[in-house]
Amino acid sequence: MMKFLQRTVLFLLLLTVTAAMTPANVQAASQKAEAVKAYKNMLSKQVMHWGNNKNFDIPTKNCVFTTAYIDNDSVPELIVHSSDIPHWSDCSVLYRYKDGKVQEVKSFSSDDRFSYYKKKGVFVGSDLSSGIYKSVYYQLSKGKASAKLTMNKNVAGVGGKWTKYYSGKKQLTKSQFNKSLKKMAGARKKTKVKLHKNTAGNRGRYLK
Repeated sequence: MMKFLQRTVLFLLLLTVTAAMTPANVQAASQKAEAVKAYKNMLSKQVMHWGNNKNFDIPTKNCVFTTAYIDNDSVPELIVHSSDIPHWSDCSVLYRYKDGKVQEVKSFSSDDRFSYYKKKGVFVGSDLSSGIYKSVYYQLSKGKASAKLTMNKNVAGVGGKWTKYYSGKKQLTKSQFNKSLKKMAGARKKTKVKLHKNTAGNRGRYLK
């Protein structure tokens, strides 16, 4: 009899926990579905405004895209890159879905790759100019992103290969840089993702 009562109590507790969690899970799934639908709609148009510049339109067929879970919620962010924009001139845009619409978070320079620290709010922009490969580490918080750390590598070898680290304009040692990055991203490893050509097939395959 005692074992039966214990099993009954345990079963009722499990039902209570499940019932309490279900509305939150349903809401999260609904928000994700809404975000995906909005992203698809934006990328399905013939042209799109680049970032917040309403006077600058580009053909969406020339864009590549990916999604990433950068901040700590269940709704993915959208990253769009365009080769029509010079790589040193904010050729990538990070979007989020908030309050029923797609919102621009940050325009940033990058190549056609993207890396981030999953659900840690950290993503990386990149740029190669005059033999210097620059990696900028951004912190995403409350819908805004700001540059926190920069790593510059002389990959051309002119004057010897070197790497320099910065926090704003302040130069750091490698150890200081790694410590600052760990403070931002914890023990999470960097995730590298492939950007996909903006076609109907790819939107159906990768936006879900």
